[in-house]
Amino acid sequence: MVEHYRKGVKIGHYEFPNGIANQGKNKLLDVMFHGVSAITTWWLGLISNSGYTALAATDTYAQIGGSNGWAEFTDYTDAANGDSSSTRPEWTEGAASSQSITNASAVVFNITGSGTVKGLFLVGGAAGAQTKGDHAASAVLWATALFGSETCPSTPTIS
Repeated sequence: MVEHYRKGVKIGHYEFPNGIANQGKNKLLDVMFHGVSAITTWWLGLISNSGYTALAATDTYAQIGGSNGWAEFTDYTDAANGDSSSTRPEWTEGAASSQSITNASAVVFNITGSGTVKGLFLVGGAAGAQTKGDHAASAVLWATALFGSETCPSTPTIS
C-alpha cells in the first residue's frame, strides 16, 4: 500500500500486488533449503515512468536501468537517514502473519525533483543496495510493484 501526500494533505491511496522476481524466489529457496545466509536488511526504491516499458519476473538487480525495461527514480531524499540524497530508505519488516508480511513502520520518500513515479522495488543483500543508482550484481531484487503513474512536482512525499 502507498499513501501519497503533498504539503501534508493525503492526495492518494493505492493498494496493489507485488511481483516477486525470479532472483528473489531463488534467494528464498536457497535460504530455506540450501543453507544460504538470509538477507537481513532491505531497501525500497522508486520506479521511474521515464523509459518504462514493463516489469518482468526475470528482472534482476544488476539490470535496473539496463535490460529490465525500467529505471530508478532518484529525485528524493531518505527521510529516515538524515534526508540523505544518496540512500534508499530501509524497509523494516514486521513479523509474517496469515501468509503475509508488511513493513513495521512507514517508509518516507521526500521528493525533491519533478518527474513521474510509476512504482516501487525492494532490494537487499549487498552493502551497495542502500545506495541510489547502485546496481551491483551481488545484490538481490526481491519484488517490484506498480501503483500507477504519479506526477511529482517538487515537494510531495510518498510514504
